[in-house]
Amino acid sequence: MTVPRDQEMASDPPRNGHSRNGGIGDEVTQGEASEATDAKADSAAAGRVEIEPMETNDVLIIAIGTALFAVAFVILLALRTSLERSGHGRWPWIALSGVIGGLLGLVYCVRRQQRISKVNAQ
Repeated sequence: MTVPRDQEMASDPPRNGHSRNGGIGDEVTQGEASEATDAKADSAAAGRVEIEPMETNDVLIIAIGTALFAVAFVILLALRTSLERSGHGRWPWIALSGVIGGLLGLVYCVRRQQRISKVNAQ
């Protein structure tokens, strides 16, 4: 939907390549631009509250996903002949690759959790 130019709100940003005052006085020096950016960043940071990262149990999440892929692999392996007849013979192997990827993710998350707890203990 196109809005006629005379009905645009004053708070709407100018369109690409256009300015509010028709191009008059659009030249801004590098210093003025960086000062304006710094002022905006300082005012935004002053009103913000630091939010602590949420702690999650990544090992449990990855373990549940891996277990679901393993269950899917077993079920799909049992149905392999009918899957091959219908052209979906790759599905069990996709589930198996999910199990392998999940196991790699478990190793990564366990090692990461151990390093984090070691750093927090010091």
